[in-house]
Amino acid sequence: MKPYVLAKNGIGWIMIAVFSLALIASADSLKEQQAGKNLVRPKSLQTAQLTTGTGDSALRVTVTPYGTFGSSTYGGEAYYNPVGSGDEAGTVFESAVYFSLFGFLHSGDIDGPALSNDAGFTSTNASTAVSQFTVADFSVQLTQAVVRRSAGSYLTQTYVFKNNSWLSQTFYLMRHVDGDLHFDGTIDDLAKVVRNGDLMYEFDSGDDPSQPVTFFAIETDGGSKAGYRAAKYRFTDDIIANGAGVLTSVVDGDTNGDGMTDTAGDWTMTMGRQFTVASGGSITFVTTTSWGEGAPNSDPLRGVGPVIKANGVTNNIIVNYQENVSITVELNPGDYRGVGVDWWIVAHANVEGGGSWYYLVGQQWTEFHGDLSYTRPVYQGPLDELQSTPALDYALKVPGIYYFWFAVSYPMDGKLDLNSDTYLSQCVTVVVK
Repeated sequence: MKPYVLAKNGIGWIMIAVFSLALIASADSLKEQQAGKNLVRPKSLQTAQLTTGTGDSALRVTVTPYGTFGSSTYGGEAYYNPVGSGDEAGTVFESAVYFSLFGFLHSGDIDGPALSNDAGFTSTNASTAVSQFTVADFSVQLTQAVVRRSAGSYLTQTYVFKNNSWLSQTFYLMRHVDGDLHFDGTIDDLAKVVRNGDLMYEFDSGDDPSQPVTFFAIETDGGSKAGYRAAKYRFTDDIIANGAGVLTSVVDGDTNGDGMTDTAGDWTMTMGRQFTVASGGSITFVTTTSWGEGAPNSDPLRGVGPVIKANGVTNNIIVNYQENVSITVELNPGDYRGVGVDWWIVAHANVEGGGSWYYLVGQQWTEFHGDLSYTRPVYQGPLDELQSTPALDYALKVPGIYYFWFAVSYPMDGKLDLNSDTYLSQCVTVVVK
C-alpha cells in the first residue's frame, strides 16, 4: 500500500490504511531495536536510488556502494509495485554480501567489522550504479543495475574481485537477505527453495506457494556452489560466527521435505559460492534479486515483451577474454500485435579506464555519451513476432562488464523514457574476465 494513496476516501478506509502502515512501521522498528540499530547514515557515504519506472512491475531501491539495501540499512527499502490493483510496498529489511576473508561488505549498517564511510560511486544513472572499493587484499568493482521485465523487475549486483596479494586465495561469497514483504500488512512470510538450491524465494503467507501473488527471489552465480540456508531472523550473527559453515542446504522448519518452511514467520535466505583466485587474478560473483508474480521457477521472461540473450542465455553470463559473444533479440507481441512502437537496442561497456555507451541503428553500433535523449531507435514500426535475431557477434577483447538492453516503447515518437508505463525492456549482462 502506498502511503497517502487510498482506495476510497471514507473515514473507515483511512483508519484501516493508517493502522496498517502503523503495524508495518512498528514491526520494522521493533526489529531494529532488537538488532541494536539506531542508524543515521554518515554524510560522507553516498547512496544511489535505482528504478525501473512507475506503474505495474516497477521497482525502486536505494543501494550503497557496497551493495547493501533494505529498510534497516544505510541504503533504503526496495519498493515493488505488483501487477494489478495492489499498490507498491516494501520488501526487504536488510540485504548484504558476506566475504569470508573479512565479513559483511558494509559501512556499519549490518554486523561485524565495517568498511569506510567515504565510499562513493564512479558513475550512476536511473538504472545503474558503479562503485569501487578495497577489502582485505582485494580491489572490488561493483555494478548494480535494475531492469523491468514483462512480469516483474530485477536487480543484478555484479562484484569483480581482483587479488592484489602475492598468494593464491580461496574464499566464500554469500548473499544474505532478510525479506519483509508488506503486501498483506505483516512481515510474516514463507520461504521456499527450488531448482536444486539455485533459487530461493519468499512470499506472503496467505499466497499459493506454486503461484504466489507477489514474490521476491535470489540467485547467485560464479565459482562453485557452496550451499544455501533458509533460517529465522536474526541470522547475521550465525554467519559471522560460522561463515560458510551455515550453508547446510537446509530449509529450517521444513519437516515434510518439500523445500518450504512449514509455518509463516520472519525468514531469511542465504546462498553461497566458493572461489579460488591466483595472485593478480580476478573472479566475478553475481547475485540477482527478482520481484514478480506467479511461480519464480517458471520462465521469468514469459508473456508479452522483449527478450535479449547472450550466447543463448538470459540475465547474465561469464566468458573468458577474447571468447566470442553472440547477442540475440526476440519479441512476443501478445495481444498488441500491430501497435506502432519504437524498438531500441542499447549497450554499456564498463571496462578499466572508463565506460562507453552505444546504440544500434541498422547494422551500425553508434557511440554516445550516456544521455538517452541522444539515442535513436533501431526500428520504428508495428509490434510483431520477432524470432531470434542477431544484434552482435563479436569477441569482446577488453575485460569488464558489458550490459545489453532490448526495449520497446509507446508511443512511436523516437523518445526513450525509462519512467513511462508503456516501456518494456530486458537486459543481459556479460562479464568478461
